[in-house]
Amino acid sequence: MADLKDLEPASRRFLERYPFPDLPAPILTPLSKPVSRCRLAFVTTAGLHKQDEPPFSRFFEKSDCSYREIPNQASMNELAISHTSKEFNRDGVNKDINVVLPFDRAEELIASGNLGTVNRRHFSFMGSLPRTGDLRKRTAPEVARKLKEDQVDLVLLTPV
Repeated sequence: MADLKDLEPASRRFLERYPFPDLPAPILTPLSKPVSRCRLAFVTTAGLHKQDEPPFSRFFEKSDCSYREIPNQASMNELAISHTSKEFNRDGVNKDINVVLPFDRAEELIASGNLGTVNRRHFSFMGSLPRTGDLRKRTAPEVARKLKEDQVDLVLLTPV
């Protein structure tokens, strides 16, 4: 794991001044069934969107709290990355989508009997948001409702 002293001076100053919100610990809910019978969905903060959709806002100060639905098994040929942070190295994602949406690993878990199914859709947000009010009050609860409608049991968050 990188330490602040390992970063370039501009990145270090940015993170030292970043307005991280003071949030309570999340409420964890125990699974009601074995993982081998669960439906999994992915949520990423990589700023992914389908190529034919509008990108996330390029203005950091705007705090684009919107989200995009990503179909299961989408490839990087179908997607674009509009994450604005220069600290987010896109090389790995561009080579292998499994870095942020581990579709192949999930399929391996299903094939081995260790996971039930993967949801038909996943969700992408823009990471690095200085203001998260709209995310916490509107868009995250909206995505949570959609996941519940889809009968998703587990969500794997891949933050960047």
